[in-house]
Amino acid sequence: MDRVIIDAFKEGLESSGANTLMMTEIVHIGLSTYNWETNAFIAEIMLKELEERIKQFPGDLIIILFYPEIEFQGKNIECIKKGRLLLVSLENMRKRTSLKDYLEHVKSSAASVLSTPNFCTELN
Repeated sequence: MDRVIIDAFKEGLESSGANTLMMTEIVHIGLSTYNWETNAFIAEIMLKELEERIKQFPGDLIIILFYPEIEFQGKNIECIKKGRLLLVSLENMRKRTSLKDYLEHVKSSAASVLSTPNFCTELN
């Protein structure tokens, strides 16, 4: 993942007043989370798998930037939240904007994650 994208997301969060701590962690996701028919990862299965692996991480909100596409109930969504985990698909963001406007879209979406109710799909 390009550091410029990570920095744009962080800048968007901080513009909303968030105190951020960025940690780079490579997490392997099982093939059972992938939908071969739609070529996207299944968000709710991913969140369940990630929840188990990072439950000891500190913080009020743990944001996972994920480059491939994710889907939820057949829709490619930009972000989905369960508890204090927030999964963001940078590829789904990229597909919704021109390459020229991509970094600005990432930055504004990061700000919206914190400031706009229901910006991301929520799981119970």
